[in-house]
Amino acid sequence: MRKYSILLFCLIVFFPAKAQLLIKLGNDSTYVKRVEKQFSTASSDSLKAYTALKLSYIYKRERDTEKMKFYLDQGLALSKDNGFLEAAGHFYSAFSMVGGSDMASIEAQLRRGDSLLRQFDLPEAYKIRGNSWLVLGTLEQMKGDEKMGLDAYLNHALPLAQKSGDQFLIGNANKFVGIIFLNANERIKAAEYLDRALMFFEESSQEEYPNKPEAIVETTIIIAENNVHLRKLDLAKLHLDKAQKMLEPYPGSNLYLFYYHAEGAYYDRLGQYGKALDSFDKGIAMGGGNSENYYVNRMKYGKFEALLKLQEYPRAIELMQALLQSPILLPLDKRIYMKKMADAYAQIENFKEAYNWSEKYTVFKDSLYEAKYEADLIELEKKYEISQKENEILLLESEKQAGEYEVKTARLNSLLWAIGCISLLIAVAFLFYFLQNSKKMAEQKELNHQQQLRDIEHQQKLKLARAMLSGEEKERQRIARDLHDGLSGALSGIKIKLSSRPEVQSIPVVDEAILQLGNSIDELRRISSNMMPETLVRLGLEVAIKDLCISLALQGMEIEFQANGIGNNMPVEMQVNIYRIVQELLSNAVKHSQATKILVQCLQNGDIFLITVEDNGKGFDLVGTKSAGLGLPNIRKRVDYMQGQMEIDTSFEQGTTVNLKLCV
Repeated sequence: MRKYSILLFCLIVFFPAKAQLLIKLGNDSTYVKRVEKQFSTASSDSLKAYTALKLSYIYKRERDTEKMKFYLDQGLALSKDNGFLEAAGHFYSAFSMVGGSDMASIEAQLRRGDSLLRQFDLPEAYKIRGNSWLVLGTLEQMKGDEKMGLDAYLNHALPLAQKSGDQFLIGNANKFVGIIFLNANERIKAAEYLDRALMFFEESSQEEYPNKPEAIVETTIIIAENNVHLRKLDLAKLHLDKAQKMLEPYPGSNLYLFYYHAEGAYYDRLGQYGKALDSFDKGIAMGGGNSENYYVNRMKYGKFEALLKLQEYPRAIELMQALLQSPILLPLDKRIYMKKMADAYAQIENFKEAYNWSEKYTVFKDSLYEAKYEADLIELEKKYEISQKENEILLLESEKQAGEYEVKTARLNSLLWAIGCISLLIAVAFLFYFLQNSKKMAEQKELNHQQQLRDIEHQQKLKLARAMLSGEEKERQRIARDLHDGLSGALSGIKIKLSSRPEVQSIPVVDEAILQLGNSIDELRRISSNMMPETLVRLGLEVAIKDLCISLALQGMEIEFQANGIGNNMPVEMQVNIYRIVQELLSNAVKHSQATKILVQCLQNGDIFLITVEDNGKGFDLVGTKSAGLGLPNIRKRVDYMQGQMEIDTSFEQGTTVNLKLCV
C-alpha cells in the first residue's frame, strides 16, 4: 500500500490557477531586463521574434498577463515565413494557456509544435520539444494516467533533452521521471533519477537559468524526503541542512512549503511527533490556510498521520474530513485517505463508520489497475534502458566498421593469394585425417548417442522437478489468496458485526470471541503472507529474505542477514525457489537449534548463487533418524533442480553450518 503520494513539483506553472505555486527564491529582474534589452537591440526579425517568444514565457511565469500577451503577439507576428519559429510558436502559445481550463487546446498546440519541429536537427528544436513533452506528461498525470506520464517523460522528454545538450532540461526530465517512481513507491529507482537531476541542475548555467538555485533547493528537498522513507535518516538530515542553508537568505520563499513537509516527515520518522506537528503547521500557515492548494493538502495529510500516532483521533478525523472535501485531490491520494479514515474510526471503536469508509474505499479503488500501473512503469523504464544500450552498441559498431574498412581493403589482395594455398593444404590434410580417424568417429558417435540419452533422462527429471515445484508454488498461491481474500474477509466481517452490536450489556463470552477472532485473523494473515510473501513479488528476492529474517527473529535469538550482488533480473521461479530454501533452513534453525545467533549470507556472482546459514546451536546427528524431520529431502530436491550442491557441517553442541551453491 502506498503511504502517500508525492505531488509533482515543477519549476513551470502547470496546475489550474487556484492551485498555482511558482517556486521562487529571489527576484529575476536582472535577467528579465537583460532579455528585454536583447529584444530591443535585435538585429533581425527572426532574432527579435524568438526573443519575444522567450519573454512571453518569462512573463507567464511572472504572472504578468498583459506583458505575456504583448510579447507573444509580437513573437508570432514576426515569426511568419520562418518555419522553425512558426513551429516553436505552438509551444509558447500552449504555454500561455496553461492554468486555464481548455486542456485539449493546450495538448493540441503542443503536439502540433512537436510534429513540426521534428524536421529541424537543431539543439534549440530538441530543447523546445523536450519542454513540450514535460508539459504533455504533466497533463497526462492530471488526467490520472501515470503510465502515459512516465512514457512522455522517459521515452520523449529525456531523450530529447539529452540531444539538446541542455543540462537544466536534462535535470528537469530526470526529476520528473524520479517523481513518477516516487508516486509508485519505487523509492530506490526514484533515488537514481533524482540524484542525476540534482547533478545536472548543479552543472547548468546560472546565466541562462536564473531559477537554477530554486531547482537545486527543490530537488534537494525531494531527495531528503525520499531518504526519510528509505530510512536513511543521516543522509536525509544532510540534504535538509543543505536546503535550509540555501533558504536562509530568503525567509519569505514559498520553497519553505516543501521544506516544512520534508522536515515534518523527518521528525515523524524519528518519533518526535510534536516537532513534526510544528513543521506541518508552519507549512500550512505559509499556504495562507487555502485548502485549494496541492502543497497545503500534503502538509495537512502529514499532520493527520502525526495526530494518529499521538492517538489524537478526533482531531485527526476532523482534519481528514475537511481534506477529503478538497476538489483538487488526486485519485491516488483520495483512495489512500478513505482507507486512513476507516483505520482512524476503527481505532476509536466506531466500527459502523469504519465499515462505511471501508466500503467507500473498496468501491473507489481498483487494485488490478494499481498493480498493472506499477508493473507498467518498470516495463517502460526497462524498455528505455534497452533502447539506450542498443543505440550505444550501434554507434560503437558503426565506428568500428569504419575503422576496419580500410584495413580490410588493404589486406584483401594478399589474403586471396594466401587463401588459395591454404585451401589446398587443408584439402590434403582433411583427406588424411578422414582416413585415419573414421573408426574413432564411429566410436565417438556411439558415445555421443549414449550421452544424449543421459542428457534426455536428466532433462526429463528437471522437467518433472520443475512441474512439481511449480505446482507446489501455484497451490501455495491459491491457498494464500483464498485465506486472505476469502476466509480473512469473512472473519473480519463477523468481527465487525459482533463489535458493532448495541452496547446494552457486556457479554464476556462474546467479548472473548471478538478477541479470539482478532487473533485468528492476524494468524491467518501471517500464514497467508508466509505462503506467498508480497515483498518477494513486489520488491524482489533480497528484500523478501531480509523481511523473512526479521519476522523469524525471537527474543534471545538474533538473525543477521548479509547480502551482496543479488540481482532482480533472474526468473521469478528461481527467486521463489531460493526463498523457499532459505525459509526451510531458517525454520529448522529457529525450531530445533536452540541457538542465540543465526547468520544468513547470500551472494550472487553472475550465474552462481551462494547461500550460507550458520547457527551456534546444539547441532544434530546428520546420519541419524532425527535429521529426517528437518525437511532436508525437500531442500535437496530444490537444490538438485537448480543443479546445485549442498554441504552440511554439524555436530552436537558445535552448531550447524549449511553451504549451498546454486546455478541461476
